[in-house]
Amino acid sequence: EGDAECLFGDLPVPAETRQDNSIVCVSPAANQGRTRLTVRSLLSGEPVPSAEAFTFWSAPSVYRVYPKTSLALGPVPVTVTITGAHFVSSNALMCSFGDLPVAARWMSPNAMECTAPNRSAGIVSVAVSNNGVDWAHGLDTFSYVPATTLHSILPTNGSISGGTRVNLFGTNFPLSEFSQLYCAFGNQLTEA
Repeated sequence: EGDAECLFGDLPVPAETRQDNSIVCVSPAANQGRTRLTVRSLLSGEPVPSAEAFTFWSAPSVYRVYPKTSLALGPVPVTVTITGAHFVSSNALMCSFGDLPVAARWMSPNAMECTAPNRSAGIVSVAVSNNGVDWAHGLDTFSYVPATTLHSILPTNGSISGGTRVNLFGTNFPLSEFSQLYCAFGNQLTEA
């Protein structure tokens, strides 16, 4: 048992005193809003003078992530919009792509933007935080895909009437039932 406690308004919680001259308290459940945060010595019963405030917010929720993909180690940063609920406009608003947290830009209580950090190919979870400590994960994931490379085409010519079946050879073509591929012949798009 420690020799101090934290008071979130009038709600006491145990305080852990650390050797680095800090105290750690776990916030209690409370109604949304701002309250004073004080420390009280259990030895003297007196509060330690403090002008600190603590704000209780509803936990954020993640509903949707868009877009859901970026090139792995891509040269162009991708801005990702995350929709959800209870996003707070603060300097501590963050997104996390797997284990890589990045700063977020608040758009509204229901939307924020983050720049997806560069990382190698793979699928990662997406989480948001209003304070950089408490994280909320959504069901959507974010995929880092390797860049598609085109090596050759065969044949390299065809009739002006169209209809020539052209084979494309390369690496990392997206092969998923959710991928819709197109070939561009100049400005003309055709389904692959």
